[in-house]
Amino acid sequence: MKMPFDLNKHYTLPKHRAEVWAVGSLIYWDGINKLCTVDPGEIRTTGYGNKQTSNKLIGSAAAIADNPSESGEVRLNGTDFD
Repeated sequence: MKMPFDLNKHYTLPKHRAEVWAVGSLIYWDGINKLCTVDPGEIRTTGYGNKQTSNKLIGSAAAIADNPSESGEVRLNGTDFD
């Protein structure tokens, strides 16, 4: 589902509970667990030699998120993360 998001705002999204986020950390969408994470996942090389990660880069941390915490503030980058 594509949703219109304001890329100038921060959104509170679910995260892996045990992670710590620093402001500016790259945030990825873990489609299997339906959570945000700082882990890019498995890195693969495509047939053209490009690198891809199993988790999709969706933005950056807009605030510190402690361990443990259920959610974090994310500034989205416009990636569709269905």
